[in-house]
Amino acid sequence: MQNNKYIIDVHQHLWCCQGKKYKTNTLDVLLETNQKNNIKESWLSGVRLQDGTGDSAVEEAFLKYPNQIRGMGFIVPGRDNAAKVREFKDRGFFGLKIIYPQNAYDDPVNNEIWEEAIKQKMPVTFHTGSLINFPPYPFHIRHMNPDKLFQIAGRFPELIIMVAHMGNTYFQDACILARNENIFLDCSGGGSLKKMPKSYFDNTIYWKEVQHKIAYGVDQLFEGIASEIEHTAKFAENVNLSKENLELMWHGNAEKIIQKCL
Repeated sequence: MQNNKYIIDVHQHLWCCQGKKYKTNTLDVLLETNQKNNIKESWLSGVRLQDGTGDSAVEEAFLKYPNQIRGMGFIVPGRDNAAKVREFKDRGFFGLKIIYPQNAYDDPVNNEIWEEAIKQKMPVTFHTGSLINFPPYPFHIRHMNPDKLFQIAGRFPELIIMVAHMGNTYFQDACILARNENIFLDCSGGGSLKKMPKSYFDNTIYWKEVQHKIAYGVDQLFEGIASEIEHTAKFAENVNLSKENLELMWHGNAEKIIQKCL
């Protein structure tokens, strides 16, 4: 079990917005569970609803609990544009969550989104890796691979990027990306990756150079938060993260991102 004083969770969802299946995963349950697990705050998004109700529920959450919740507005590249980014900023959202794009992340038509995110000082979490559920419109999973972030990182070095799930099966690309100053490895989910033997990480190019760039995220139903923390603690022990890097993972890098956005 992690022994830091507190955790900042940079990747969580208000699951109850997703339908009856998740009706017990309410905001009150999240806050209660966070308190039990020393989670100081959660960076919350509204899952993948197309009608905006998920974002509205997240907005209500951070307005009611501003010291415990930061809002991550849901952006769909290929559908949304810079105006949506400005709208989220005006509503008080902290950052943006990107998943299920209708075109590739690095499609030039999306450049205005990243430019506006820099202007508004909003960090951007990009989903990378595999998926279980798919959106109700034409979509290609390779549009979300970490290699679709290289051109964005090169064109917009000021953009604060969190590579969700550390790239999952594209872990090596994620490590290459994280060598950039403003790119962090969001370690939420990625259960199979975290179970890999230490030799896998030791033999991944640039892994040793980016161990200090991990930010902790849960991305689990609320009843699984405690076990996810334990799972990540075992991963950190397996790869021999230093005490300093552990503190950065549990909360330090999240605090760096917050400072970059002031």
